[in-house]
Amino acid sequence: MKMNELSYKYSNYSKRYLLYFTFKTLSNRRKLELLALFIIAPITSVAESFSLLAIGPFLNGLTTDNLSQPESLNAITQPIANILGLNSLTTVTIIFTFFAILSNLLRLLQLYANNFFSASLESELSTKTFLKTISQNYERHINQSSSQHLNLLTNHISNYGGFVKNFLQLVTSSILAISILFTLLYIDSLIFFVSFVVIFIFYYLISINTKDKVRSLMAREMQLRKHQIRITQESLSSIKDIILDSAHLKYKDNYETNDFPMRRISASATYLTASPKYLMEAVGLTLIAFIALILRSSETSNTSSIAALGTLGLAAQRFLPLLQIIFSSWIGFNASTVSASDIVDVLSQPKVKYHSDPIPLKLHELIEFKNVSYRYPGTEKDVIKSLNLSIPLGQRVALVGITGSGKTTTIDLLMGLLLPSKGKILIDGSHLKDEAILRSWRANIGHVPQTTFLTEDSIMENIALGKNIDEIDFDRIKKVSEIAMLSDFVDTLPEKYNTKVGERGVKLSGGQRQRIALARALYKQATVLILDEATSALDNATERRVINSLARLNKNMTIIMIAHRLATIDLCERVIKFDGGKMISDGCPNEIL
Repeated sequence: MKMNELSYKYSNYSKRYLLYFTFKTLSNRRKLELLALFIIAPITSVAESFSLLAIGPFLNGLTTDNLSQPESLNAITQPIANILGLNSLTTVTIIFTFFAILSNLLRLLQLYANNFFSASLESELSTKTFLKTISQNYERHINQSSSQHLNLLTNHISNYGGFVKNFLQLVTSSILAISILFTLLYIDSLIFFVSFVVIFIFYYLISINTKDKVRSLMAREMQLRKHQIRITQESLSSIKDIILDSAHLKYKDNYETNDFPMRRISASATYLTASPKYLMEAVGLTLIAFIALILRSSETSNTSSIAALGTLGLAAQRFLPLLQIIFSSWIGFNASTVSASDIVDVLSQPKVKYHSDPIPLKLHELIEFKNVSYRYPGTEKDVIKSLNLSIPLGQRVALVGITGSGKTTTIDLLMGLLLPSKGKILIDGSHLKDEAILRSWRANIGHVPQTTFLTEDSIMENIALGKNIDEIDFDRIKKVSEIAMLSDFVDTLPEKYNTKVGERGVKLSGGQRQRIALARALYKQATVLILDEATSALDNATERRVINSLARLNKNMTIIMIAHRLATIDLCERVIKFDGGKMISDGCPNEIL
């Protein structure tokens, strides 16, 4: 994949709005934790300032016999001694070590709090984003690839966590850095002024040349990560064809073509963010050397010079790493706005009232399609055209027609996964439109899709999909397995219904997977059963047994199936034929087929 084939986007929102939205989204507990973080920061900065204020008198005390003698003090150490009332080396030492230890312990606490708060917040936002993602309507899901969702829930969420973490580090480190600067201002305004001007100019020039570069690199990296997920998914899904066609090297080349520039971009961003540290260390050492020369050539005593240099050295040792944290946090904060915008897009979607077990809307009389048309978003052609259809309770109906004739879309409309572009669908006269009615209606539908999805769990857990182990009705599991002609197979397994099926049911045959899906639909105890080529993977004998078993189901169960085999259609008393999105014939099987 060539780099210029990718499209890059920048943040849709201002950084201020992203921060406001993030704060608004926080739970009350997280807001309290955030408040605690901002309380710790100024306390830490005060302790840091006092450790700097104490270093001068401490060094001065080491090089003079009497700390209390005014001649042993200069403009740097005199104010400190007066404020703290220092009159002995022991006192100075105790105070210096106390504040040095306290400031480091507080910084350690701050580091711990920042990281664990960021982790908790990232988990909270990740869970909310996941719930919002799977709660999107079906139209949005079919218009987005699974690789987009995976990229959002892995890479973008991680970067969004970095967005918050970088902001916290930026704020807390800035508070600490400002306290150090003001301490230097109090001790010696000249040292403060020279240091501030040099550092400000250096980091300003670096940041204006780095910020946009890193943000652009991050945007490109996110695009490449999305493509890497897609390549990986496609490769693993087509592993049989790769083995049969000996296409390993081709897929490796595709992966490498995407992976190599992605790693290079990541390395470039890391280099641009980390490199100022080493340049600033050189500038800082040069600055200290020149200040030492100035002090040495002035009339200041050696004792006072040592105290001044010691204070400046400790300040530099504390200040320079803080500057690098501030710089890298600022760059990371700006670079993460793209991912933060994508997450905010998802979290900004309308609120959905979640009900784990909605009350099923039972069908009592009639399903009606009234002049229903449907077109997929972004297209200009209706795939369902003015469909008028009635299906009474307990009827067994087969939908037939060539591929693309509208059968599956009609089923999706009936299940409430899609909403009509025109017309309406009525369930016993109730318009299938309101979200509460849609949820209740879906709870009354058992669906067996053409492509069966199985989790990497036991047969029992796959039949009772979505239920906790302690909620599963084992008697019902056995009953629906018998109807689906699954029980004989399960009885041959050493662990019976506790047998693990493997990823996507890889340890089972296609027919066995379909029968688990049928048992799952029956376990739901729905009164409407939708079968989409539900027996296509079964051999003729097993299919006949399954069809006969379904025929004996409650006569009040409405069965609607998409089928091509005559043996399957024999179950039905009515056949509806589709062509070009229209119902072209409707009658008993003998009339239509």
